[in-house]
Amino acid sequence: MTLEKAAQALETDEREVLALVAENRLRCGVFSKWYGQAMPERGGRWKGHVSEYHPNGSRESKFHYTNELTGRQFCVRGGRTAQFWFLEHHDAYLIATSPDGAVEVGFLVPEDGAKLHEQNPERFPTPEFVLWLETEEGAQDSPRRITLNDLWFRRIDIEALKQQEAENDRDATTSTGDRWFMSKDLVLLNQASRKWWANADRDDGTTHPRNSEVEEWLKSEGMAESKATSAASIIRPEWAVKGRRAD
Repeated sequence: MTLEKAAQALETDEREVLALVAENRLRCGVFSKWYGQAMPERGGRWKGHVSEYHPNGSRESKFHYTNELTGRQFCVRGGRTAQFWFLEHHDAYLIATSPDGAVEVGFLVPEDGAKLHEQNPERFPTPEFVLWLETEEGAQDSPRRITLNDLWFRRIDIEALKQQEAENDRDATTSTGDRWFMSKDLVLLNQASRKWWANADRDDGTTHPRNSEVEEWLKSEGMAESKATSAASIIRPEWAVKGRRAD
């Protein structure tokens, strides 16, 4: 589904969906018809040669590569893609937070690499790979530009997120039993902690929300501004103090 449809399904707005993308809580992708070839490793220096160049007039050339750093070798046939691909989180974060809602991508991630490998091992010689995109001329130094209008979300991911949010809300309400003794602000603190930090990666600062983001959410849920600022700091985990997105 599109960004607009995803927002409708989650009963929120598009900005909140993009926030979920930036937090790495929701994956997004594109339907690619670009030319590219599988690469089993992002790191290293790949050297190679073409053994078949434009056979029968097509662009599906076959390449042999060696990683100079690891010694790993593989051969792969390039070709056009015609299915859904996930964006790498780095690119997904950039497009979700970009002022103009656009990003240039050079790599895509398969939805099911093992299935593609089984169906076409010549094009996808390993189950784990990224797709290295090429320009029409065959040069591998010009990434592809996509916008928010190009983003798609899997329905199964949207449904899983809705279920998770529902379970989190139930936990926030029932985890302490009858909450007659809990203030509304305390309940909001528990909910905010789960919403903003439960899925954060302590080693990846891009998944750490800014205190200002948490503060705005708390205020939108009814917490007084005088309390929301302190509350956002209170629920920030100790390991996130030095996160590069901290305020």
